[in-house]
Amino acid sequence: MLKRLLSLLLLPLSALVVSAEIVHLNDGSTLHGNIRGMDDQTVVLESPLTAQELKVERTDISIIEFEGNPRSLVRRLGMGLIYRPSTGEEHLSLKNWLDDTNALELVIRYVSKSTSSNSRFNLEGRLSHVYLTKNRFDLFVGGGLGLASSGSERGPILKAFSGAEFFMVSLPDFSFGAELGFISRSTVDEEQSLYNAFTARYYF
Repeated sequence: MLKRLLSLLLLPLSALVVSAEIVHLNDGSTLHGNIRGMDDQTVVLESPLTAQELKVERTDISIIEFEGNPRSLVRRLGMGLIYRPSTGEEHLSLKNWLDDTNALELVIRYVSKSTSSNSRFNLEGRLSHVYLTKNRFDLFVGGGLGLASSGSERGPILKAFSGAEFFMVSLPDFSFGAELGFISRSTVDEEQSLYNAFTARYYF
């Protein structure tokens, strides 16, 4: 029941045209072609030679290997959110890729309070480096430096982190990620601890 429910939830994404190199069947044979659609019961495969469509039962498929189309984020701008579940903080993220492995990011957080002296404003610049790309995953490390303010109080933000960013096959401009790091915020928030965060971005 759970597998069927997950398949139905993913159906709108998988209904998009997705290319595939090899479909491995349970009997050991393989099929080559392009996936033109799928549901919780079947996968529709189009042959690159004859353009004929073949319906394959999902229960007969062991694994699907998607073609490794190279993706490049050079000079692309990503906009999204960074969420810290431990504190409930939400940050606006603007991420610009300098090349295939290095990116600069501007992170902004603003929390409005009843009085201006209690409002929070954080501005942070981050540099991240991708040290390993595996299929649709980018593994990265990085650091950040910024400023936290509340009323007349000001304090620095120091951060070091590592994490992973995942790009979907059917929606390659969207990414989801997670990171773990160390943060030091003095004067305003007085925080020095490990943190975890989840990210979601769209790249233009």
